[in-house]
Amino acid sequence: MLLFVNGTLMRGETLHDNLHGCTFLLETRTAPGYRLYAMGEGSYPGMVKSQAGGAAIAGELYQVPSGLVQVIFEREPPHLYLGKVELEDGSRVWGVLCEEVAVPDKPEITWFGGWRNWRAHMTMA
Repeated sequence: MLLFVNGTLMRGETLHDNLHGCTFLLETRTAPGYRLYAMGEGSYPGMVKSQAGGAAIAGELYQVPSGLVQVIFEREPPHLYLGKVELEDGSRVWGVLCEEVAVPDKPEITWFGGWRNWRAHMTMA
C-alpha cells in the first residue's frame, strides 16, 4: 500500500526506523486543506483535514508491505491514525492523520508548510 508520512517517520527523523522494510518513493505534498499542529510538547506533528482553510503539507510517500502497517501504527505516538489523504496531484492514499479532539490546545504550525520547516525555524529561533 502507499503511505504518506509528514513527521517523525520521514527520512532522518526520530521514528524513521519504524519504516524498515518499506520503500521510499518520493517527496510530495498534500492537496491544500490540511492543518498541522505541534503535538507532544513539539516532539511530533499532528495533521488534520481542515473544514476551512489549511494548506498543502510536505511529506514523503512510501510503498509499505501490508504486514507492516499495523506494526508501524503500534509504534506511533498517541492520537495518530491511518486515514485517507489527498495529495497535490489529486490522488488519494493512506496517510498519518491526527484525531481532531487532540489539537485544540496545541500550537498550529500549518503555515510553515511542514514538519521540517517548522523544526528548522525552531532551531534558528
